[in-house]
Amino acid sequence: MSQTLDTPTSARERVDAWLAEFEDALAARDADRAAALFAPASFWRDLVAFTWNVTTVENRDGVAGLVRATAERTGAHGFHVTEEPTEADGVVQAWIGFATAAGRGRGHLRLTGEGAWTLLTTLHELTGHEEPAGPRRPNGVEHGVRRGRLTWAEARDAERAALGVAVQPYVVVVGGGQGGIALGARLRRLGVPHVVVDRHAHPGDQWRSRYKSLCLHRPRLVRPPPVPAVPRALAGVRAEGQDRRLAGGLHGGHGDPVLAVHDVHARGVRRRGRRVDRHARPGR
Repeated sequence: MSQTLDTPTSARERVDAWLAEFEDALAARDADRAAALFAPASFWRDLVAFTWNVTTVENRDGVAGLVRATAERTGAHGFHVTEEPTEADGVVQAWIGFATAAGRGRGHLRLTGEGAWTLLTTLHELTGHEEPAGPRRPNGVEHGVRRGRLTWAEARDAERAALGVAVQPYVVVVGGGQGGIALGARLRRLGVPHVVVDRHAHPGDQWRSRYKSLCLHRPRLVRPPPVPAVPRALAGVRAEGQDRRLAGGLHGGHGDPVLAVHDVHARGVRRRGRRVDRHARPGR
């Protein structure tokens, strides 16, 4: 008498079955069950999606620890493949998608006969703050006449005046250098209220005070700042002064709330606690 085993055979079936088991284990907050789905020698790298950090754990013990620490608040669900899985040399690979309580994620999974060999999870976008692309993109120039219409400059000034009064910043970015300005530009594009604080007088001044001979060795089209568009005259390698000038343009021309905050204007900034009790603009 023959017996048919209900065991996934195709690459797609194996991935679907693994994702379903993994999602069930996360929903049940069963860390040991989730860890058992991984190979004894395995790796899980998370970029913000579960840990709100860049974290890599190894083997089943590491997976169990990460699940215990994050599963309840993350609420990960809806795991699915985004492309047809492939198989080669006994390893099944699949690009995956999922959702969390905070947003939508993407990732990559590799399976062997022992379970998951590697898992990558990344947070791709925030729910309610999706990328303003396609039909959600900014329309640019507003045509027509209507009562109470504001010019671009008036709308920018109104936004600045409302920040900290009618609209409270959800994110505080400490440091107005290259990384802080880029993060502020991305948060603004996604519609997340935020403020960037820096102890220097102008955005990008940290470069002038520390790197007098700095040249950013990068092609103009490979790693430009998020906004504004890099002038054609500054193609190729840009020196410290040129990039600082571009950073200053972000402060005055694009409405990003970059505050020059000196020691006497910042209170309650704790390095370990990462908390800002209050901030004040210079002169106020």
